Amino acid sequence: MVADKLRDYRYCPFARGPFLEKAVSGFEERFEGGATPYTKFLRAEAHADIPSRRTQNRTRAEMYQRVCTFTETCFKCAVHHGLVHDGGGRQVPLPPVHEGCLCVDIPVPPGGTSRGYRDFAAALPLLRENEQESLVGTELAELVRIGLPVGEVLRGSSLRILDELAPRLNVLALEELNSSRELLQTLRGLKGEKGLKRDEKEWTRLVSRQKRDSSDEAEARKLAAQALISKSGDRGTKVGK
Repeated sequence: MVADKLRDYRYCPFARGPFLEKAVSGFEERFEGGATPYTKFLRAEAHADIPSRRTQNRTRAEMYQRVCTFTETCFKCAVHHGLVHDGGGRQVPLPPVHEGCLCVDIPVPPGGTSRGYRDFAAALPLLRENEQESLVGTELAELVRIGLPVGEVLRGSSLRILDELAPRLNVLALEELNSSRELLQTLRGLKGEKGLKRDEKEWTRLVSRQKRDSSDEAEARKLAAQALISKSGDRGTKVGK
């Protein structure tokens, strides 16, 4: 029985559910108080308890909330951070996900409420650049930083590849937003001549539309670029009409 419990709670060799809950609460108290010993485990971006993000367990069974420490974290771990699940391993893989995994499952009893942690999509844009790149790669991290919604780089609990995103991305908009030369060259190669001509028409149309509301050319180009990157998933529908 003890072995079965430890399989679900792998924070340390002697940890059980109540210990984990108490430990995380202690981490949060020290974190909010400005103490530093637990900063390795707590991050403002990922571990702030936001009331509006809390989830109540309305079932009769004990649920669990996955907590990723964001210490030497991989994408497979981070993408499930904050999620409330049934602990069966069907929705969220049971820890340890990999060797050295520090993720934990915090019990959420029937009628209880989870912590209001940001999920992966909300936390990723707030992380440091090198951390973003270690989780999703240099190219996808760069796209997220300039405004591409995190949901666009995800396919469920896996990452999309740049080939899948290329048709949705306007190269001229990315150039306006100071994307790296390497990323632009890669996208141009993926899109081909036909795709680049489509980008140019879309870009010209949207800049012209923005100029109706602003006489400033630079401002119109900036607004057009932001609209195209933030609504990449809606291209061909709302954007550019």
